[in-house]
Amino acid sequence: MPVVRQKFHLSYRPNLWSHLYPRFDIMLEEFSGWFESTMKEKFGGIDCEEIIHFDPALKQERCPGIVLDCWEKAKEILAKHGVDMTQPAQDTWEE
Repeated sequence: MPVVRQKFHLSYRPNLWSHLYPRFDIMLEEFSGWFESTMKEKFGGIDCEEIIHFDPALKQERCPGIVLDCWEKAKEILAKHGVDMTQPAQDTWEE
């Protein structure tokens, strides 16, 4: 049976956070661009098939580092845009 893949692009998601973080779209696009270019450079693609080839040994070897790199990049982008992760977002959205 063939494997069915669906590419997931973060910036395609409906923006549920823009009322809390007006620069959310910019931050998301920055993270997405970084992820795509970094993963393509290191592993030749952005999805699991391209990164780990569904190999459990490669998953164990690569995924923890990818998660750590993503966490560090997310913190960097948030700080650059003035988001303090130690404080809750101020909900200013009105219905």
